[in-house]
Amino acid sequence: MRGFKLLDKKQNKSLGFEAERYLLDDYGSEHIHLKNDSKELVFMVMFRTIPENSTGVAHILEHTTLCGSEKFKVRDPFFMMLRRSMSTFMNAFTSSDWTAYPFATQNKKDFYNLLDVYLDAAYFPILEEEDFKQEGHRLEFSKLDKSSSDLEYKGVVFNEMKGSMSNISSVTWQALTKNLFPDLTYRHNSGGEPKEIIELTHDYLKNFHSKFYHPSNATYFTWGDIDAKEIQKFITDKLKNKFENISQDKIEIVEPQKSFVKSVNAEEAFNPVSKEQSSHQNYCAWVLGESSNIDELLESHLVALLLLGNSATPLYKALESNDIGKSPAQILGLEDSMRHLMFICGIEGSEENSQSKFNVLIDKTFADIVKNGFKDEQIDAALYQLELNRREISAGSLPYGLQILLSLAPGSLYKSDPLILSNVDEALKRLKENAKKKNYLQNIVKRNFVDNQHRVNLEMVPDLELINKKESELRKILDNLKASMSSKEKLDLVNESKILADRQNAKPNKDVLPKLELSDVPKNLNYPKSKKLVTFGYSPTFYEQPTNGLTYQSITRDVNIEGLDQVGDLMILSSLLGRIDTKNKDYLKLQEAISKISGGINASSHFYLDKNEEIKGKLSLSSKSLPENSLEVTKLMFEILNETKFDNDKRIKELVFQNFMGLQQTIVENGHRFAMLAASSSHNKLSLMQELSSGLSSLYKFAPFVSNNEEMLKAELEKQVKFFDANKNCANELMFVSNVLLTKDEVKDIRSLDFKMEGDSKVELPFKQEFHKIAMPINTQVNFSALSMDAPIYDPKESAKYLLLSSLLRNEYLHKRVREQGGAYGGGAVYDPFSGTFKMFSYRDPRFIDTIQDFEDSLEWALKGDFSDEILLEAKLSVLSDIDKPSSPAGEAFKDYRLNLEGKSQKDRSAYRNNILEIKTDEIVEAAKNLKDRKKSVFSIINPNFEKTAQENGFQIRKI
Repeated sequence: MRGFKLLDKKQNKSLGFEAERYLLDDYGSEHIHLKNDSKELVFMVMFRTIPENSTGVAHILEHTTLCGSEKFKVRDPFFMMLRRSMSTFMNAFTSSDWTAYPFATQNKKDFYNLLDVYLDAAYFPILEEEDFKQEGHRLEFSKLDKSSSDLEYKGVVFNEMKGSMSNISSVTWQALTKNLFPDLTYRHNSGGEPKEIIELTHDYLKNFHSKFYHPSNATYFTWGDIDAKEIQKFITDKLKNKFENISQDKIEIVEPQKSFVKSVNAEEAFNPVSKEQSSHQNYCAWVLGESSNIDELLESHLVALLLLGNSATPLYKALESNDIGKSPAQILGLEDSMRHLMFICGIEGSEENSQSKFNVLIDKTFADIVKNGFKDEQIDAALYQLELNRREISAGSLPYGLQILLSLAPGSLYKSDPLILSNVDEALKRLKENAKKKNYLQNIVKRNFVDNQHRVNLEMVPDLELINKKESELRKILDNLKASMSSKEKLDLVNESKILADRQNAKPNKDVLPKLELSDVPKNLNYPKSKKLVTFGYSPTFYEQPTNGLTYQSITRDVNIEGLDQVGDLMILSSLLGRIDTKNKDYLKLQEAISKISGGINASSHFYLDKNEEIKGKLSLSSKSLPENSLEVTKLMFEILNETKFDNDKRIKELVFQNFMGLQQTIVENGHRFAMLAASSSHNKLSLMQELSSGLSSLYKFAPFVSNNEEMLKAELEKQVKFFDANKNCANELMFVSNVLLTKDEVKDIRSLDFKMEGDSKVELPFKQEFHKIAMPINTQVNFSALSMDAPIYDPKESAKYLLLSSLLRNEYLHKRVREQGGAYGGGAVYDPFSGTFKMFSYRDPRFIDTIQDFEDSLEWALKGDFSDEILLEAKLSVLSDIDKPSSPAGEAFKDYRLNLEGKSQKDRSAYRNNILEIKTDEIVEAAKNLKDRKKSVFSIINPNFEKTAQENGFQIRKI
């Protein structure tokens, strides 16, 4: 077998890597390697996967490939490797027309362990029918061995997509792509529509794998300080003599969609979470250029910033301030994840039959832009935002290297040159020159939005009965199926279910899988170091970090809280700062000033327990900018903190309504998080404050702003002013992160600013500890449950036991019971040492009461102490992997700063980490016994059909 040959390489000095493009002659597959000095090594193999229907075949295949392979004949190698490695990221993605298998690790031995498992899973999966039933869909009686009980559909992906398609954002996305791409695979739901998932067969899944999971249809992506040739040898050895080459002209790719000659009008029903959300929504969306064309991509990003960058930009201004809807929609802006670029704008809170009015509003807005153009300062600000985004080394939910690799994928997927997409600097230079030309940007707007008929005008219509209709349809199908079954068929189904359950309960042979040892784990972590910039007098906290020429900064202010209501006041205040008027600027001028010198100014708040276990509150403003603008950003942040005005009632109502709608929509997407917050809220003051500020209880605070009661609104605004004024004179701390030091003059200017430097936060509120069982019915097809107990507050020795216990419960018990057997998309246990709570949860769960019983039973299992040294090792590796996972350079500094502020020193954190290595089995059993004897709270977000069951099991019912 021949090896890879180098086709091209390009240097990217601004982001610090050399991009190399190789071709594997035997199969025509490419390897894109971004060579740099990063110690986090990233790998991804990507296949074009082009569904012909909405059965979710690509999605279910992504799950099933990870359930055992020829070399690793073990039922669940993916989840086992999560705890046998020090991976910083492991996952698999199904997109509209591709599937990818990425991982990242800081350990080279681990890299090749994972590479072996991933390649074997992708190319040589076993694809057992039992795994297809577990991950995809299956029929089962609700009481597994009783054919007299109801027949049910189960399956991880089936329930995942029932949850996903309860979310208006997912439904809207599918409606847009279905209408914009009638000839392409994008018209289908690649994740799967539940009513179509149940039509997918095991044979169809295997054939789909044979067609698309082939080396000739693959691209390999790698990142980091590792030799490309070494990786290529591993890949060629793995694939040697295993496949026949497929000519590249026979590889299926997504072709361009034929342009429309006339725009399309459409409507789609959606499921509101509550009555308050049951207004209409209106959208316009266009198909633009191609994601693999760097010039079209950057042009589109620039225009998107000019249109929607902030409240002062023309399109966003029109979406925020009109008499048709109440706020901009949650889905907005440029979408670049498919072959074609797509631009979306929309509003929420409209009346029935508002689409034509919305179309007129959008058309007029674009006509005005074509006529009047953009101001020079708007163009400069948008280009500045592009520059900041290009330079930023971010982390978020994906490793930075993986983010860069994914940005190159369109070049490979659509037979273009991925290295061109890596060379943003030259394209950005061309764009800056073009942007200066007369009418250049106006002509793009005219071409893309005024003259472009490849457009859909979509009205989203609320239907509070939609969930019941879908459930009734499924129930009818199931009842008819059961009625048509003979006694033998029922007995066969019971036996098949038992076979699957036995397989799930069987002890796996983990010895076939590679693993790390504790000797492979670094002895110590390197923490970022802060420094003083002057010898005498006040100095802001400064971290010198490799930020690629950006400066990050924050102002953190102590907050005083008197009573529960002020927790909500702080939440509302955080959502308004930087977005409403100040003494010298209306909100439009303020937004323009922010975008001119920074990447945005964000407000947040948080509460914590100090070393004396007293609650403290902080309000923070944070931003990023080029170093030369850092002082001006500081001044602007103090203007916001000290001079914000609350007299623009209309603006404030608009913003709070946006947050209200956004919070309701996230309930279905992050129901497990809301359930955990609510379950633990009556355990201690800190958990209560977290629930009031970011949980379901925060919804009450929105009432005066989203109702039409002017007296309530006036009273609430008066309270906001009073709260804001009372906290203006609290102490402030400034923090900067950059690879460019502040100059002496800049430090001098900062010291000359008038702000209080000494003080402390005081938080006083009533609290009574309670333990409850509460269920909240909402319009969703799945459930989210949580159980919470008191646990020790952060302690380097004691906390380590509970952290390891949470890992063991999640990986060794709850994963099997809640996910594999119960059919939920996810489930686990979480120990939060900062609030002193231990929680268990389920996510997109078809069950309710049985899951809560699984939570209780998990502690009984742990009390037996029946886990081997190997299982304990895996728990330690899993926990240490989470602790050691790197953030961005700025993110590491901010994390260190916050923990130091809270009294968790680097010395304490090192002791905490080291103690994890020393914990023995009997200490974990002791922690389980401690929890078993504690009182417990339960909170479940449930499908309304479970309300009667909840009442029969002693749950209080709480409405949203």
